[in-house]
Amino acid sequence: MNNIALGQYVDGKSIIHKLDPRIKIISLIILMVSVFLIPSPLKLENKYYPFIFLAGYTLIVLIIIILTKISLFKYLQSLK
Repeated sequence: MNNIALGQYVDGKSIIHKLDPRIKIISLIILMVSVFLIPSPLKLENKYYPFIFLAGYTLIVLIIIILTKISLFKYLQSLK
């Protein structure tokens, strides 16, 4: 059971670690809600519009991962 990395706290000195926990929770909620507000490709003339949004969200998450200065291996380990 020690190999479960998802949800475990990893100590660090990065910008993200120093943020107030309330800011991190509110930012996470805003990001989650905004993902669900992406319009369906069936209702739009440009079918690639939602995928552009998803690529943007992926870029935001990758920037946050880089800012945490935690090894990418730790993130991938939590996905197994």
